[in-house]
Amino acid sequence: MKKLSLLFLAMVAAFALQAQWTDNPATNTFIADASPVDSIYVGEIHVMTDAETGDSYVQWTSGGVYASNGHAPALQRITPDGTPQWGENGIRFNQFNFLGWSAGDVFTITPDHDVISCFSTADTVTIALRLHPDGTYPWGEQGVLLFDGKGGSRAEIIAGNDGGAWALGSDLYNLYLQYIEADGSLNPVITIEQYNDTIRSTYGKLVLANDNSVFLTYEHVYVYPGKSSLSGIVDIHLTGYAKDGTQTVPDTKLMGQVNNIVTYTHEVVPDGLGGAYVYIEVGDSEIQEFNNIHVCHYDANGNNTISDTLGVTVHTPEQEHLYVDGYASIDPVSHDLLISYEQKNIAQHEPKIFVNRITATGERVWDEGVLVFDNQGNPLDIPMVSTFEDGSGFSVIFYQGDDILSPNSTIEAVGMDMNCNVLWQTTMSSTLYRRDYTKSIQGFNNGQLVYIWGDHHTGILYGQNIGWNGTMGQHADVEEIYEDGEIINIERIYNVNGQLMQSTNLNELNTGVYIIQGTTESGKIVNKKTVVVKE
Repeated sequence: MKKLSLLFLAMVAAFALQAQWTDNPATNTFIADASPVDSIYVGEIHVMTDAETGDSYVQWTSGGVYASNGHAPALQRITPDGTPQWGENGIRFNQFNFLGWSAGDVFTITPDHDVISCFSTADTVTIALRLHPDGTYPWGEQGVLLFDGKGGSRAEIIAGNDGGAWALGSDLYNLYLQYIEADGSLNPVITIEQYNDTIRSTYGKLVLANDNSVFLTYEHVYVYPGKSSLSGIVDIHLTGYAKDGTQTVPDTKLMGQVNNIVTYTHEVVPDGLGGAYVYIEVGDSEIQEFNNIHVCHYDANGNNTISDTLGVTVHTPEQEHLYVDGYASIDPVSHDLLISYEQKNIAQHEPKIFVNRITATGERVWDEGVLVFDNQGNPLDIPMVSTFEDGSGFSVIFYQGDDILSPNSTIEAVGMDMNCNVLWQTTMSSTLYRRDYTKSIQGFNNGQLVYIWGDHHTGILYGQNIGWNGTMGQHADVEEIYEDGEIINIERIYNVNGQLMQSTNLNELNTGVYIIQGTTESGKIVNKKTVVVKE
């Protein structure tokens, strides 16, 4: 039976690609020329990978005050082998006018493999634009006007399970939430209002609930008298809504008041069980002491599962060190949070990179964290952790500088198993120059992670793939999985959500997309996506 399954696998999913990803860290893969205008600054870089097709998408903003239409978003589609699909400059939204600075933009990938981008324009309205993989606009090039013309500041969007998407906008006083159907029609606008002149409801994050409703976490900002409206004491609230505007989760305070450096800082990571972890960097905005990252969690019913009203910190607070630049990923087996962060001294020097594991009940499993990298006093920045698809380990990608006075850096990656043993260390980009970094990465899909960044001096976007074993360029996922007559011994099968299947026989699985892991008779490692179709 296993031979028949493998033959089916070979017919449905086997392919050989001429890989475009380089394995040379000195010559990374060209992704797009992000500066078709005079400005060369590249900002707001986001990366997502379609778990089924393996295509990756990168969205960025560029142009600024130098461009005829301002700081406009643009998108590029990249095939799994690293080949850009939407021209040298990607698809830039030149049909709109934008501010001279980025007002915040995001995008999402729908189950039917479209991309929906959401952004604010110079007219202080929020637009949602849908793109097919071929670069055409099913909702038209003008897209959909959201929130009845309200909003106009930072936006959020997350795909639903029916081809539509939840969108969120803000005017820095109120939040506006709305569901967009797959055909572009709009459901009612939901408004989360300010409470009084000293409290503002701002900056939200969305997580899709199990029934296609949505969880919303957002910040209450208590404005200090005489201070900027974007500084003050912050707490985080949680609520939830259905597509028709019905509130499904009562508005509750998820995290109590914390002293926040700036707003726009809390992040959310779905836990794979219907709930999510929420984390935020906090500290005293005046003396910058006790800076730390606080983590809380809510379950699939919207219940807070960590008893401490301030959540759990990634490290015990102390006066000698700051704990900053948090970035998190989910262990697909235990559903714990893995969070990477920097430790710095009070002068913001002598950085080290740590990772800690935190459970849904607030247990800090790895005590004061596991040291991933120490650059002996030279700069380190933006550590991003991603778990392997099978839950056997994780990688941390970060920038490494060679001089405390220089903005130039290389890009490094470290792989570790779940017992915190180092598996490998790889230099992903070895040429020293100033980089515009990505704000988000998708993690490992089909055995590889795609990482994108910008050259600050030229405006060129570059990318690099890396496998779960630390290799770059062509690896097992872009080679034929059934070749030279070798039978593959399937060791594990996962669905696209990272859940381990009980059977290693494809004939026993339901119709769907799966990831198989195993070895050939000659010892070749296979980590490959396949499609099972039951008549």
